Amino acid sequence: MYKVMLVDDEPFILEGLRQIINWDEHKLVIAAVANQGEKAFEMIKGLAIDILITDIQMPNVNGLELIMRIREEGLDIKCIILSGYDNFDYIKKALPLGIENYLLKPINEVELSSTLLTTVKKLDNEIHEKFKLRENAGILRENILYRWITNVIEPAELKERAAIVQIDLKCPTYLIGFMRIVNAGIGSFIKSDPVLTFAVLNIANEVIGSFGKSIVISNHKSDFIFLFASHTLLEDKQEIEQLIKASIENISKILKINVFAALGSLQSDFRNVYKSYEHAYSIIDYSLISEPNTIIDFDAARPSYEDHQITIQTDMEQLRIHIINHDKQSSFDFMDNFFERLRQVPNMNPVLLQNISIDLLYNHTYHLNQRIKIDKNVIFNSTDHFLQEIFEIHDRLELINWVKQFVSNLIDQLLLKKEADSNPLINRVLNYMESHYATDISLKMLSAHFNVNTAYLGQLFKMEVGGMFTNYLNQLRINKAKDLLLTTELPASEIALQVGYTNANYFYNIFKKLTGQYPTKYKREML
Repeated sequence: MYKVMLVDDEPFILEGLRQIINWDEHKLVIAAVANQGEKAFEMIKGLAIDILITDIQMPNVNGLELIMRIREEGLDIKCIILSGYDNFDYIKKALPLGIENYLLKPINEVELSSTLLTTVKKLDNEIHEKFKLRENAGILRENILYRWITNVIEPAELKERAAIVQIDLKCPTYLIGFMRIVNAGIGSFIKSDPVLTFAVLNIANEVIGSFGKSIVISNHKSDFIFLFASHTLLEDKQEIEQLIKASIENISKILKINVFAALGSLQSDFRNVYKSYEHAYSIIDYSLISEPNTIIDFDAARPSYEDHQITIQTDMEQLRIHIINHDKQSSFDFMDNFFERLRQVPNMNPVLLQNISIDLLYNHTYHLNQRIKIDKNVIFNSTDHFLQEIFEIHDRLELINWVKQFVSNLIDQLLLKKEADSNPLINRVLNYMESHYATDISLKMLSAHFNVNTAYLGQLFKMEVGGMFTNYLNQLRINKAKDLLLTTELPASEIALQVGYTNANYFYNIFKKLTGQYPTKYKREML
C-alpha cells in the first residue's frame, strides 16, 4: 500500500476526498491529513509519503511552496494539485515541479481516480526499476567476487573494481568459508528456488554482517560462500567461527533445513584468496561423514584429508545373505550399522566413503550375477549415471538412503528374476512379438492379450530380457527392416510400414539411432 497525504484548509474538502475514492482498491492508504502547508511539510519529514494531494491556495505556505520545499529536500513524492481557479499562471508554475495532475474543484471523481491509477502504476514501475538496478548491481558484485575467489580475474581489473566489491584489498588477512545445504533432495531443489536461496543469504548476511568487512554470496548451486577480511583476523578467527555457527543455527531453526560449513586457510595477500577458497572447497564434502549443522576447519581436517589406505573389516557375506533372502529390513539395519562404523574409522574422508559405497554395490551385484545369473546391466542401467549420482551426494544420510534404495531395487529385481525363471510368460510374449512386430503392438495390448497387469509385465520383461519393452521392439523392427533393405527393392518409406512404423520420419530417426546411419546410406554401404 502506498501512503497518501491530504492537504487543504477547508475541512469539508478533506472529508470529501476521504469519501470520494475507494483508497483500498487503488492500493492506497491515507497516512496523514493537514490543513496548512507549513504543518504538512513538518509532518512529511517524519513520514514516508508516496503521494501528496494538496490545495494550491492556502494561507502562509501555499501548495506550490509546499511542493517546492519537498523538491528542495530531495523527497521523491508524487504531487497532485487541487485548485478552485483555472489560472494559467498557477499551471505554468506547477508544471516545472513535476506534478502528476492539476485538478479543478469541485473534484471530478473519475478524473481523480484515473490520476491515482496512473500515479500508482508509475510508482510500481519505479520500484520495479530500482529493484532491477539493485539486482543487476548485486549480480555484478557477486560475479566479481566469485571471479576473485576462484582466481579467474586479473589483479589489475580487480583493483579497478574494488569499489564495487566493497572489500579492502589492503587487509593483511583474508578467510573464505563454505556452507552447503545437506538435506536430502534440497541441494538440487535450491537451484530452481531463488526464494530459498534469498532466505539463506538474508539470514547469513544478517548474522555475518556484524563482523565489519564480510560478505556472503551464492554460487547458484546449493553452496554459499563467506568472505572475511580483517586487520586482526588471526585474533578474530574464533569470533568468525561463532558467527558461522550462529548463522547455521538460525538457518536450521527458521528454514528447517540442515547445513554444513567449512573454513579455509588464512591468507595474507588478496591475490591468494583463491587458496583459502580451494581449501574450504576441498573439505566441504566432509558433510558426508559429519553431523549436520556443524563446521569444520581446514587446519583441523588436514591430517585426515591426506590419502590413507584403510582396511575395513566387516562381514559382507552377511549382507549378501539378507539380499538373497529378500530381507529388506535386515539389509537396512546392516547398512545403518556399517555406515556408522565407517564414520568412526580414523582418517576416513568423503572420497573414500563414496568409493567404499561404490565397491559395496558393485561387489554384491557381481556376486549375485555369479550365483543367480542376474544381469548387472539391469541393476545399474547406465554405469556413468550411477557413478555420477554417487559423487553428487553431499550428505551422509542421503548417501545411506541412496544405498538402501539401491539394495531395495536389487531385492525387487531378484524377486522378479525368481518369478521370471519359473514363468514361461515372457517366452510366449517374445514369440508373439516375433510374429506380430508389424502390427500396432504395445505393452498395454500385450498385457490385455495375455491377461496380466501392464506394470507387472513391463517389470518382468525388463528382468528377463535385460532391457525395456520399447527398446526391444524397436530393435526387433529395425533388424527386420535391415533384412528388407538388403533383400528387396522396396523404398524405405514402404519398409517402414511393413515393419510397423506408420510415420516414416520416426522410422528414419530410430534407424539412425540404432545403426548410426539412415536407411538409404546403410543399404548403399552394405551392398
